[in-house]
Amino acid sequence: MSKKTRNGYIDLLRFVAACIIMYFHFEIAPFIRPDGTPGSFPSGGLFVEFFFMLSGYFAISSFYMSDGKLHIGKYMLKKYVRFLPYTFFAVTFTYVWILICSNPSLFEAAKTLCMLPFEALLMRNTGINRVGHNGVLWYLSAMLITMPIILYTARRFPTVFKEYLVWVLPLFFYGYVLSRYGTIRTTHWQISNIRALAGMLLGCNIYFIVHAVENIRFSSRGKTILTVLELGLFGLILLFCMVRSFSKTYLDAFCVLLMYLFTIVALSGKSWTSKIQGRLFTYLGKISFPLYCVHYGYIDVVNKYFSGYRTRYRLLIFTGLVLATAIAVQFLVDYVVFPAMKRIAQKYHSLPRVS
Repeated sequence: MSKKTRNGYIDLLRFVAACIIMYFHFEIAPFIRPDGTPGSFPSGGLFVEFFFMLSGYFAISSFYMSDGKLHIGKYMLKKYVRFLPYTFFAVTFTYVWILICSNPSLFEAAKTLCMLPFEALLMRNTGINRVGHNGVLWYLSAMLITMPIILYTARRFPTVFKEYLVWVLPLFFYGYVLSRYGTIRTTHWQISNIRALAGMLLGCNIYFIVHAVENIRFSSRGKTILTVLELGLFGLILLFCMVRSFSKTYLDAFCVLLMYLFTIVALSGKSWTSKIQGRLFTYLGKISFPLYCVHYGYIDVVNKYFSGYRTRYRLLIFTGLVLATAIAVQFLVDYVVFPAMKRIAQKYHSLPRVS
């Protein structure tokens, strides 16, 4: 599993995680609570930890697949360039909507637009634009800032990194965030960089565990047990994300622990769920990224223009708009933006390739 770059099951999980975060921000989810009220994922923001774990896992996997010779600067630049088409579209849409709705003065409009390039260029977690309007992009900014630190540490101190840092630092970082804020779910730019480090180090930790068990053969019974464990963990995570408030620190930490265990099983490829493959799941994994980037701008649109509609209709409209936009953005990026970037890269060989 650790040597694969695409996996239908992991792509499906990416899509599900992106949808949960989307409904977390919209504050309405496609299920009904036992008391008859509309469902929601008030703690669904914790699924960002799943994305951090995946980012750390695949980054360190690329590092070791290159025998530690990965050019970290080029690797990060390539990743950054791949993000930009999505973030520019998402940020532009969000800012245009803000200007239309708020009807600001010329000065206020100019001041707002001055923030657009910083946010589109994913500088949110540098502290430059702490009043950014597309809140979800903090995750990408934090990942790009902290991932090189992890990769350089893995190169400079390989033994300490593998045998100590990936086991201890996540506990220390999460503990610091919890002790200071009482919750992991904070996007304060300084603290969220620590949160990114913790999550991606857990991903590196998962890589070493998966690598250690990849040659172990499980019987059908063993795979069934793992599958039940995996689905049970995922169910518990969903239940936690339906809880309205985590007022005690250990609940946040316990949810991350469940997600960590679930991700180990999912990435190990030893359960029956690893048989979930196919183009549909791969495609869902692809559109999960534009879906994550663009959904934030539609929340106010739907709440303003469709506020008189019933909850279920607003949910359908919101979901339809986000999915249609994500599909359109992915199409444009695949067939217009990336081909143009490849042509430019061929002309100017110093630019990173996006293939």
